[in-house]
Amino acid sequence: MNKNSINNMVVFMVKVLVMAGIVVGIIIFTLVILFVKEVRDYHKRGKEKVQVITDQYPNAIKKHLEEKYGKKFNINPNWKNTGGGSPIPFSEDGSSIYYEVYAEDASDFPFRVYVYPISEKDRSIEEIRDSYCWKFLREELRKRFKDRLDGVLPEGYKLSIETVGNITFENYVTPASSIEEYFKSYRFQPTIYIYIYTHNSEKTVEQKSEESAFLLLNEFKDNIDNISMKFIYYVIENKDDFDSIDVIREEKKNLAVYSDDTETSYKRIRSMEKEEKFKIEINSNDKGN
Repeated sequence: MNKNSINNMVVFMVKVLVMAGIVVGIIIFTLVILFVKEVRDYHKRGKEKVQVITDQYPNAIKKHLEEKYGKKFNINPNWKNTGGGSPIPFSEDGSSIYYEVYAEDASDFPFRVYVYPISEKDRSIEEIRDSYCWKFLREELRKRFKDRLDGVLPEGYKLSIETVGNITFENYVTPASSIEEYFKSYRFQPTIYIYIYTHNSEKTVEQKSEESAFLLLNEFKDNIDNISMKFIYYVIENKDDFDSIDVIREEKKNLAVYSDDTETSYKRIRSMEKEEKFKIEINSNDKGN
């Protein structure tokens, strides 16, 4: 191969490399432009979705609740996203959001309202679900347990009934619904916690209480298709701790979305020293066991 041929080949290779570099550069530049545009559009969609939430959702929730329950409700405008933690509000996961709400005639009972959009692109409301009826289900459960346990448990015992904060029910459920109706078509099986707190306890009392609770829980298990319950019996020996238990406040704190800074001095039951005497668990999925 002579010198001219080598030079020509070098020139050709240089041209090829230059052209390849230009092509690669164009591709990278195009990708950068598309990426920047997508990021801008992403932020724009996020802002538009926030605007939809601010302008439309609270009024839609109020209308839904007032038509459903026939009373006025107050909504905390500070909503929360159930998505995966994206820094962009209402990111492209199409997740629901929820608000803390309470009835004007029951400010001591905060509950959640979930808003489900049609899709990640269309933030129009597909469904609104709420947990207001937990207030009535809880009181019916309290009545059932007190009917069975009064006279068995030591005088002055305290009964707390709690569940997960994100519990919701089907929209056909009303305050007048039976316990069975609450869970007839429940989408996610709830776990309900029944806590008994006493200051003094004897073995015979514990045995009778366990027998009574076992019978009642298994009645629920036999008659309700989708329920999970845990009944736990505690003894709190410190009299000051026991006397300070405020069941209403305790149940409220487990439902509230936002903490009440005025109650920072309140001592939660979970921080008290207590002894678990027995626990009973039932789950309707285990009916064959």
